Amino acid sequence: APLYWDVYANLGFNSARICFTCHNFEYQGTAPARDLAWCGLDVEHLDRPDRMRDNSHGRINAVKGAVVYSNIVTTVSPTYALEVLSQGSNRP
Repeated sequence: APLYWDVYANLGFNSARICFTCHNFEYQGTAPARDLAWCGLDVEHLDRPDRMRDNSHGRINAVKGAVVYSNIVTTVSPTYALEVLSQGSNRP
């Protein structure tokens, strides 16, 4: 989703909508922030608390980025959605 909004939307491909469906919020997909450059993304632009920065210093969180940059977020089932809303993630 960040790649779409930061690259393709700026080229005029901005009519698409992004839906992120999460299967398991326990797996966040964290990585060193510098790895964003390998995807052609601007590290300084995305390594911010309101974008993709993880709670740990110097890392980004792919799930957080997907949630922030998506137009809609869904889960695999209504039951899982209720579980996430009522219990949250067990991740510290």
